[in-house]
Amino acid sequence: MQNITLLLLYSLFLTNLLKLLLITSAENVLLHTVTSIVTTFNSTYISNLRELASFLREKASAEGYSESLSKLLVYVPPVQVSGVVLCRGDVNVSYCTDCIDQAAYNAVVWYDYCLFQYSNYEPISPTDNSLRFVMWNDQNFAGSEFKGWDQSYDAITFSIKSTLSELLTNVSQHAAFNSTKRFATGMTINKTIIASSSTARLNQTATLPEIYGLSQCIPSFSNNTCHACLQDRFDKFLGSYDGSKGGRIVGVKCNLRYEIYPFFFGNPDIQLSSVLSTEILPPTPSDLPPSWSPPPSSQPPSVLLEICPRSQLIYDYFYSLCY
Repeated sequence: MQNITLLLLYSLFLTNLLKLLLITSAENVLLHTVTSIVTTFNSTYISNLRELASFLREKASAEGYSESLSKLLVYVPPVQVSGVVLCRGDVNVSYCTDCIDQAAYNAVVWYDYCLFQYSNYEPISPTDNSLRFVMWNDQNFAGSEFKGWDQSYDAITFSIKSTLSELLTNVSQHAAFNSTKRFATGMTINKTIIASSSTARLNQTATLPEIYGLSQCIPSFSNNTCHACLQDRFDKFLGSYDGSKGGRIVGVKCNLRYEIYPFFFGNPDIQLSSVLSTEILPPTPSDLPPSWSPPPSSQPPSVLLEICPRSQLIYDYFYSLCY
């Protein structure tokens, strides 16, 4: 009996140790995806993959970005191999190369500091950004965080969404048209909301928390292609916004992110400080439900009930795969 107890304790110890090692080694992993299956790991493919990884790592160490086909002339699956490496625009060489070394064991892997994609089927498309996912912070903004804000006044989500739209629009334009690295960061500072109503809660003023934003494209994109990619991500991203304190939409070719804390290195490229005015008006007559009057007949009115089942999935911190 004692031996069985010791064996169970030892097994639990090993299990927890393994979990700790896995968590530590993959601390900053966002997502990894195997997009194709290599059926034959022959020596030629492995040799080409090693050559490609070495080439991409060396080039990315100097420039933060690289993409290339292997030098093999005959591209017959699974011999051919192509790859893309993109380090985040604000990380140094050490972070970049360390991230690439970790990512080199996967087909597509996203970390905080870099992404690494390779394929054995065909050259990776220079514009395809279909591989992407969304992450949201599970915590939402609350009225108590807004100095001077009446918590019962329901315009927080609208105000934050307007501020995010301004911030991400500016950093996206800067990344596309004012950066050779196609990378930009920004923040809001002393952003003030003045909210008014013609019926109640007149002239409320609140100062928004600081919000930090980042946008990036692969440097090989032209100005317009980068801007179009970011705009597409931006529209999908903001369209599903529901008051979260942080979020990101990550793709192979372009990505966006915002948080309420500084998550990038160095000073932001853009600082926004302005006043946002918003007015909540009472409902117009067209918004009010129509009045009802009995039909001109002696028979009782018929009632039509439409039952619409709804469901809501709630996540603590969730991934949304976008296709």
